[in-house]
Amino acid sequence: MLPPRGNGCWWVRASVRNPSAACQKPLRGAGSLYDCPAGRFNHNCLYLSRVTLNSDAETPFPPACAGCSIRILGRAALQAGASFAVLTSALDIADDILLPALQEERFTRILFAICPYSVEPMSLAVLICGMEGYIFRYSDGSCENYDQWLRADGGDKPERTVLSGPTMTAMLGLLDAIAAFPRSSGSTRPTHYEQLNNVFRPC
Repeated sequence: MLPPRGNGCWWVRASVRNPSAACQKPLRGAGSLYDCPAGRFNHNCLYLSRVTLNSDAETPFPPACAGCSIRILGRAALQAGASFAVLTSALDIADDILLPALQEERFTRILFAICPYSVEPMSLAVLICGMEGYIFRYSDGSCENYDQWLRADGGDKPERTVLSGPTMTAMLGLLDAIAAFPRSSGSTRPTHYEQLNNVFRPC
């Protein structure tokens, strides 16, 4: 989770984060009957682009989105006032998270879901950039060596990465705790996302 300093907003990346990765998106034949309706190796999410929290009705979503961890974590992030990003490459992580944190001190916290192969280098990068938070590993479908990681970083990832049940519970628990935290005087809870560049930002 990445809160900008001083305004009480929380940023989640995702592969957020709460950065989440594009390889978490639904993939036909890899635990899903459908492919992601927004496409796989991009920053888009059909559900997050139209979800609204100020409606009594649940935002409708295609069948592919039903069990999608990006949909579930993204909605929880919005309830927490957090931004959310679907990441496609290491360059995204640098451009969208690390450099803004290092150069502008835009982010101080992170809740991050990534490939176990990337945990050590990303942990070091997060610390160098002055951020604190949690990094969660995928339990299945992740890259096992540099060649697989390099292919995936270029958009060739035939497996779907999965977060374990306990990991999802832990991430959602953290987001729920943030959502329950009292907001500063005069601030309102966000109701929807606006996608700016590669990041869904709460409005």
